[in-house]
Amino acid sequence: MTIVCPQCGAALAEPAAPSPATSVATLGGVTPCEVCGHAMATPYLREALSLSTWHTWADERLTWLNQRLAAGDSPTAERPALAPPSAPTPIWPPPTRAAFPAAAKPARPPASAGSLLLALGAFLLVVAGIAFIAFTWDLLGPFGQIGLLLAIGAACLAATARLVNRLPGTATALGVVGTLLVVIGALGARSLGPDVVGATAAMLVSVVVMVALCAAAIWLRPRTTSIGELAGVAGALVAVTVVASAPTDDALPLADPWSWWVALTCGAGAVALILLADRVRLRAWPWVGAWFLVVSAVAIAVYVQELTDDAVTGDVEPVAAAITLVVAAVGMSAALRRTLHPWPVTAAALAVWTVAVVLDWGVGVSSGGIRPWAALVLLAAGAVALLPSLLVVGRSWLRGAVPFAGGAAVGAAAGLAIAPWLDPLDNYLGAEAWADQAWPPWRGVAAGLTFVVLLVGSSALVPRMRHSAQPASESPLSGVALLLPPVAALGTWLIAALIDLGDATTAGSSYSYETTPTPNAFKYQLAVALAVLALGVLAMALLRRLPDWSVWAVPALGIPAVLLELSTLSLDASTEPEVYGLALGVPAAVAAVAWSWLRRPEPTPTWQSMAPPFVLAFAPSALALAGSSADRWWYSEDPDTAYQVRLVSLLSIGVIAAVIGARQRWGGLFFPGLALVLLVVGIELVEIGRFLPQWVSFAVAGAVLIAVGARWEWVRDRGRHGAAWVRRMR
Repeated sequence: MTIVCPQCGAALAEPAAPSPATSVATLGGVTPCEVCGHAMATPYLREALSLSTWHTWADERLTWLNQRLAAGDSPTAERPALAPPSAPTPIWPPPTRAAFPAAAKPARPPASAGSLLLALGAFLLVVAGIAFIAFTWDLLGPFGQIGLLLAIGAACLAATARLVNRLPGTATALGVVGTLLVVIGALGARSLGPDVVGATAAMLVSVVVMVALCAAAIWLRPRTTSIGELAGVAGALVAVTVVASAPTDDALPLADPWSWWVALTCGAGAVALILLADRVRLRAWPWVGAWFLVVSAVAIAVYVQELTDDAVTGDVEPVAAAITLVVAAVGMSAALRRTLHPWPVTAAALAVWTVAVVLDWGVGVSSGGIRPWAALVLLAAGAVALLPSLLVVGRSWLRGAVPFAGGAAVGAAAGLAIAPWLDPLDNYLGAEAWADQAWPPWRGVAAGLTFVVLLVGSSALVPRMRHSAQPASESPLSGVALLLPPVAALGTWLIAALIDLGDATTAGSSYSYETTPTPNAFKYQLAVALAVLALGVLAMALLRRLPDWSVWAVPALGIPAVLLELSTLSLDASTEPEVYGLALGVPAAVAAVAWSWLRRPEPTPTWQSMAPPFVLAFAPSALALAGSSADRWWYSEDPDTAYQVRLVSLLSIGVIAAVIGARQRWGGLFFPGLALVLLVVGIELVEIGRFLPQWVSFAVAGAVLIAVGARWEWVRDRGRHGAAWVRRMR
């Protein structure tokens, strides 16, 4: 697009940039047409030419985009986007200076001694009001004191509105004092009024005062936001709470259970606060309403639990309460999701859902007979969390957090489902009898396969739910989400098993001080389940369905499995440390090799691949060598064959590891090998030292110190000579 002269139609060229000497009064001057001499304002001409450049670029960009859309391809490095031209020059003000600089926002005054005095004064006035109504009730009578407090509070709020523009700090302090005095007066009327005018009248007086405080909050909100929000929160909280707690002293005569009244009043108050928040322009009311939604849901669950306790037998009341909470969370998110404040409602729904899951999980792990029902409730709660009905706010972290919570609930449900449903306390079974009946040989394999199935399912579903374009190996958060369901299932399963074991030990012992050994059947099934899960994690990681760092879960699972299995066997004492070294080193070595293979072609640091297996493999033998040396020192015994073989073997292994690490420059092998050599040599020096007189130790120490001091002096002398030689250079 070309700009032409409005008189002769000749094409115009871009004028020169304005000089720094151009004043605001001239506004950049004029530019004559080269053909007809028509005078044109230079800033207008400059902006018109800049806009014509943008117009040309927009046409080219649109043509290019239409071609790409027709071809059906995506942006690549071979076809980059067109570079936009430089930004147009503004007309007013000129680029060199601003004609009307924007007014600077006044800085917030820093805290001062006056602010501290105001805060301290407000605190003391509130304390005085509490003491006045608590300890001097016979001075003016209950309602005389309450009326005086309300009058002072109203006067403080009125003074806040008048002083907010002139003395904002003083106005804020008076507003806080006035709000809290009104609240104290309302609560005093509620607590002292039943003896004078009756419980119902006292409740109504307190509610009327709190409604008046809410009206004052609406009036103060345009003048001072902080005091208006504080008064609105205080008035709403106390008003709804006073009405909800009316049956406690027969202010509202209701027969037990009256939990439904709390649920009704808190729910109605929450809905009213959320719907009226925008009309009265109080931003804190939706959060107060969210809190009352949580209280209402919990009250409904308590009411359902009380009804279930009277209708059925058994321990199903907490499960019924958990079901009620899950339904309440779904109802809140579905009914109030289209309000103008969806985020507080979402937070309330997630809080209620969390309470339901924790309640159901706690009941399930502590009682074997109720685990099937608890597992079903957890499974339903997990499915509800994974559905998009709770995602009423478009926040990415919330979209990630809800699948996390749902995956954990599903995993916990699986853990309860595969845990034994036999309650030792109900059948009075001892530990051995409980282990024989509750832990058949197939249970460990079934539990391990269940964990692996959860791992496979999460690896297939979690990336889709998170809408992530990155593979799981490139997203650490996705990797955690993949491992969360099996980890939740494993943790729930282990906790339930340990609780059952404790109950079986209690049921089978006649005295509290008796200790019952853990049954071998119990240990064996735990070991099998952990080993199966470790192999599943290794296979999934090698297939690149999991992040590469997940292979370190193999030793975390495999080592406890092998140690549990070894605890059921009778090992030779002379070779027991080496057996435990194999149990620690082999899983770590497998994880290190798998990790190195997954990280190809990127080199793997030897501190992360070689050092952990080496240290874990030889730590038991080294500790056994040190312990044997200490015992023989104490009892003055001669070394046995196992000690000598272990000493020579560890020394040889340490030397070989240090030599290989030095030649290959593997720090993860050189330093652990050197540390092993030093440890063995130190133990042997202690062995030799016990046959020598004490003066030999002092002599050796003195000789070593003299040698170190001589070396130190020689190095310093060489340094002084070198410095002097440098100073003599020309």
